Amino acid sequence: MSNFIKIQVRLKEGEVFVEAPGDALELVFTKLELFLPNLMQVSQSIFQENHVNKVEPSNFDKDEEIQSSGEDKFVELRSSKRKRSAISRLESYKVVDIGLSPEQRVKYKEFYDEKKPANQNQQLLVAMYWLKKEANKPLLSKDEIYTGLKTVNARIPARISSVLSNLMLESKVVSEKDGNYSLTHIGEDFVNHDLPAKKKPT
Repeated sequence: MSNFIKIQVRLKEGEVFVEAPGDALELVFTKLELFLPNLMQVSQSIFQENHVNKVEPSNFDKDEEIQSSGEDKFVELRSSKRKRSAISRLESYKVVDIGLSPEQRVKYKEFYDEKKPANQNQQLLVAMYWLKKEANKPLLSKDEIYTGLKTVNARIPARISSVLSNLMLESKVVSEKDGNYSLTHIGEDFVNHDLPAKKKPT
């Protein structure tokens, strides 16, 4: 994979141009999946405004009326394919042995609760930090991260890869060899000094 990616999407009158680091590819596609359906709806509305004539539904079901020369059907099919593609890229994980004793599990849960992670990014950072410092695991696979989150009864992200991509964009996590990830000093400092988050004065 190159160090830099460029993605251009054209849909009717709209255009999307994305430039991002190569490590952020998973995140880019996740964001596009959420954004493109809205873009298609806007494009569809513009097309319908400019093409008010109806076409006889001879090539479709009798109860189905297609406007704008079949463009509606085309957009619907594209959207359906994209949804199936998103489902096909869902990740699954398994619990693995991360070598924690019963005492370590208790201390880990206490540490996690003290840090009060408020979102998925913070949850992963706290888990990776403790496992690095207390369980001697400087490199973690997605299965080990998943197991770490399960150990403290945290809600599991639908795609751990997407959360890791977010953290890599923030330089808090780096991708290592063999599908492993490690916490940077920026990620460590965030857990040390910024969690739990300080309440804003009222």
